[in-house]
Amino acid sequence: MERPYDIIIWGASGFTGQLVVDYMSKNYANSNVRWAVAGRNTDKLTSILAGRDVPVLKADSHDQLFRHPSPTRPSNIDHRGTLRTLRL
Repeated sequence: MERPYDIIIWGASGFTGQLVVDYMSKNYANSNVRWAVAGRNTDKLTSILAGRDVPVLKADSHDQLFRHPSPTRPSNIDHRGTLRTLRL
C-alpha cells in the first residue's frame, strides 16, 4: 500500500512548523517528495502557506494517523526505519 505523502508536517502553524514549511518549500518544491501540512485549523494552515501549492489535511492529535506508537497501534516508523510523520 502506497502512502499519499512522504512527509506530513503536523504543527505547521507554529513557529518551528513555519520554519519547516519554508525549508520544505525552498528545498523540495520541484522534487519527487510528496508532502503536506496537517492540523486542527485549516484556515491558519492555509494562511501560513501563503499561496504555496501544498495539501492541507484537517486532523487532530487524537486521529489514528498521528498517534504515538504503542503495542496495540502501528509505529510511526516503517520497516525500513523511515519516519512517516513528523510531529512538531
